[in-house]
Amino acid sequence: MQLLSALLTTGPFPYERFLNLAIPLVEAVRQLHSTGSPHGHLDMTSVMYDGVNQVTLAAPRSESAAFDEDLQALGRIFYHILTGKPLADIPDTSMLKRIYPVEAKLTMEKLLGLHPSGQFASVAELLASLILMKDVYEASDRNQSVSHRTGSARIYLSLSLLALILVLVWIAVSLIKR
Repeated sequence: MQLLSALLTTGPFPYERFLNLAIPLVEAVRQLHSTGSPHGHLDMTSVMYDGVNQVTLAAPRSESAAFDEDLQALGRIFYHILTGKPLADIPDTSMLKRIYPVEAKLTMEKLLGLHPSGQFASVAELLASLILMKDVYEASDRNQSVSHRTGSARIYLSLSLLALILVLVWIAVSLIKR
C-alpha cells in the first residue's frame, strides 16, 4: 500500500487505472457515510492504494464535517489523479476531454460544482456513476486507444459536415435546373 501522492510521481493515471482506484475509494467513503460519519480529511495523503483495487483511508477526523465536503475532496483527488497536478483556483477540465472519455470530464465538473446540472447528491450516486463509466469502458473495444475513440467523434463530425455540404450542393443544383 502506498499513499496516492507517492503514486503520482510518474504522471496522471491512465483511465482504466483511475477507474480501478476511484470505485473502491468511493465505496470506502460510501461505507463510512452509511454509518452516519463523513471523513472530513480526504486528500492525497489520507488515501492508501495497493495499485490494483484495494484502498485504505486514514482515520476520519473527529471534528464536525459535512458529507458534501467529502464529495468535493474526492473531486480534488480525482482531478489530481487525472491531470497529474493539484487542483488550482480555477480548474481546467477542458484538458480532460482530450485525454479521457467525456464521462470523466463531466464527473469532474459535477464533483467540483462546475456542471450546470449541479453536484452529485451523495457518494452513492457518484459510485453508481463510476460503475457505469467502468461498464461502458469495458464494453468498448479495448483495442482502440482513448485518443482513437475521441478521434472517432472528430471523424463523425467531419463526415457530418461533408454530408451537409453535399446536401447544400444538391439543393443548389436542383434550384439552378428549375
